[in-house]
Amino acid sequence: MTGLMNKVLSFTGYKSQFQAKPVAEPEVLAETPLPMVGLFSLLSDEQKSSAVDLREEEGFGPEEYRRRHG
Repeated sequence: MTGLMNKVLSFTGYKSQFQAKPVAEPEVLAETPLPMVGLFSLLSDEQKSSAVDLREEEGFGPEEYRRRHG
């Protein structure tokens, strides 16, 4: 067992060393913002504010998992 332990201990001297790479600059995906798509984009400004301000009880499932706003 001692021979194996000596080999393991001698092997630790061969650790590889990694060099840190420089951080790449983020890529620009689109020069201008893309137009909104989907249901929310089809709503009027009044409907959008109503949807965002909506606070109702999500009363389904077990009591401990129900989400309450307020």
